[in-house]
Amino acid sequence: MTTVRYIGAYAVPVSETERKAALSCHGDPKFVAKELGSLALVEPETIGAPEDFDNGKFKQPHTTYLPYDETYFDAASLERLSDERFHRTKSPKFRVAFFLHFFDPT
Repeated sequence: MTTVRYIGAYAVPVSETERKAALSCHGDPKFVAKELGSLALVEPETIGAPEDFDNGKFKQPHTTYLPYDETYFDAASLERLSDERFHRTKSPKFRVAFFLHFFDPT
């Protein structure tokens, strides 16, 4: 059985350069303000995860946005498990930190 324990979520400061890049991509200032204003770094701990565990399951029901730029950590030592981008650990117990747009803490 897989158990997920919520560690925390943290607001992400966005620079003016990043805001301008998002505006250039989306073109809608209201959407960009909402998207960047709701950006969070989310950190759960997963225990008993199968090797094919999918972080996409951390998606929130009110949006199609998925977690991105995941980094995996050993649950006990908090040491980074891999320097490879997008590398999913095969450990059944780990912490993962990822970014998520339109984060709703409720």
